[in-house]
Amino acid sequence: MVREKDRAKSRFELADKALDLAVYTSDILANDKIFDPKYKTVIDRIAAEATMIYHCIRVANDIKVQSAEHRNRAAERTRLQREALANIDPLKTDIMIAHRLFHLKAKRIKHWNGRVDEISEMLKGWITSDHKKYKELGM
Repeated sequence: MVREKDRAKSRFELADKALDLAVYTSDILANDKIFDPKYKTVIDRIAAEATMIYHCIRVANDIKVQSAEHRNRAAERTRLQREALANIDPLKTDIMIAHRLFHLKAKRIKHWNGRVDEISEMLKGWITSDHKKYKELGM
């Protein structure tokens, strides 16, 4: 039996965590008492970045690559994975702007950034895993 901490993270778990992040982000941003609507641009950008991370991960996960004949699928899957990864740093930047702008507690920022960091690490692992798999397929 493999200990839970030693088990590999599944891509489904990654998609679930990305969905949880998008929902968590939307939920906290909906609190008008904390997130003043006059800063709608910042609020909308944060929500869009979290949603885009989930969207790219979900769509990439739906693309199946089973042989070297699926080169175009592999390229699209990789593009989507990298797009999700490219949204990580802007989201973290905007979370830090929100921290200052809305006077968020350090504990909330640590938790929020921790969720983002976990997704980032899992996403990097998935990209590396796919790269090895595609190499084995002769791509």
